Amino acid sequence: MSKNTGIYQTCFDEIENIRSVLAINYDRCNQLSSLNFQIIAITAAIIIGVVSLLGTSYFSSIDPSKNWTIIVIINSICAVLIFWRYAANVINNRIVRSYGKIIYCENRLDIPYEISLIRELEIETEYSLQRKNEVSKELYRHEKYSNLDYPSRTLIVQKLINGSKFGNYFYDFFDKIVSFLVIGLIIFEFWFAFEFSKIITADLKLFFDGYFVLLFITLPIIFVFSVYGLIVEIPGGFTIQRIPTEKDIDDIISQPLTKSNN
Repeated sequence: MSKNTGIYQTCFDEIENIRSVLAINYDRCNQLSSLNFQIIAITAAIIIGVVSLLGTSYFSSIDPSKNWTIIVIINSICAVLIFWRYAANVINNRIVRSYGKIIYCENRLDIPYEISLIRELEIETEYSLQRKNEVSKELYRHEKYSNLDYPSRTLIVQKLINGSKFGNYFYDFFDKIVSFLVIGLIIFEFWFAFEFSKIITADLKLFFDGYFVLLFITLPIIFVFSVYGLIVEIPGGFTIQRIPTEKDIDDIISQPLTKSNN
């Protein structure tokens, strides 16, 4: 007689459902990865299009007001770059959360550790160290973590994912590059406006103009707060998978390991 397993009718039904969930999440990861590459292509196309179109207008015009074109280009590039990084982080967060479901399903299906996804994640994922001679290590090289069994490792990785502590250096690198680039562009914008082209004058009427407020006050403030959110974790802010620290892993290991909800 078949064993009753709660919401599943039989053990066989449970296994089949877990296999279905596993396949769905693998497909989801592939789709999200493809979407990530599409967003990169769209971002590059928009930036090239804006620079080409407005740049041509700038160099072909003799009107002194053409200098405002450069300001528009700078703000457009900043907006597109920030959108790209936040979109990439949204997609990455969903991919990582799908990883959590995949490793759970693989553990339930007794997939051998050597060919499991968690084995690949342990090699690819690094955690940061606060040491002079070493910046980071792969997850599998963490001493306490490496001594745990397969199910315990699965639970720890799930807890890191649920705590948004399963980022990677690739995303962190581009977040920082875009942040510094955006800040650099904002500084260049003010230098260009005040020193090079002299489009900002002492005329007080200009400072109350809607375009001036938008391009030199509103958008720069939004951009600065946006890049701050990319590189610094803000409590209750936008969810970004951050690089785990050695302390993050130690804290989870020191806690009782219970089933993690995904």
